[in-house]
Amino acid sequence: MKTIFTFIFTTIIITLSAQESIMSELKKLFYSLPIDSNVENIIEAAKQVEQLAEIDYESEPFEPYFQGTFTTNNYFQIKPISGNMEIFISNYGLAGQYVDSLQVIYLSLYFGNKLTKEILNEYKRLITIFENLTTKITQHEYYADSGKIGYGKNFYLNKEDELPIIAIKIGLGSCTSDIKSITISYYKKLSLTKTIRNSVKGSN
Repeated sequence: MKTIFTFIFTTIIITLSAQESIMSELKKLFYSLPIDSNVENIIEAAKQVEQLAEIDYESEPFEPYFQGTFTTNNYFQIKPISGNMEIFISNYGLAGQYVDSLQVIYLSLYFGNKLTKEILNEYKRLITIFENLTTKITQHEYYADSGKIGYGKNFYLNKEDELPIIAIKIGLGSCTSDIKSITISYYKKLSLTKTIRNSVKGSN
């Protein structure tokens, strides 16, 4: 019994330590926003970030919602042509799961029409950082009518988790644009109901 208790306690400590390391890294990436807080507090803090220029909408796609553009983020070793950050709560499918309530932070870097070595190196650097902080990783490819439009990896806090905590994607363009991009997404599950069929191709 003592051995079982020790194992459980050790597992909890390791998980908490890993989560703390992940959150610390993400906060550096997301302009030191309080991403472990509720969405209202995160949005309020984002409005105070000098590098983020908030976009005002007559009708916002979500409530609450924040979107801001930027050109400077010192976390990255490559400078984008432009950048975008979104913060919201949504209820859509993610990684084969139907999520009633999901807190999402997107940060996207947009580059030119060419997939340069510098873009690929930055993507690989980000992947390596979070590979060293998580225990479960899945690889995915994204397709549209025009063909393959991107690829990336999902990172999970625990091996048993069904929902990722982080996703990193490299965008190859779309039907209407050849702009290349890197997107980092942070997901915080607020409510989960059932498993759905995942339409994105992926493998462990």
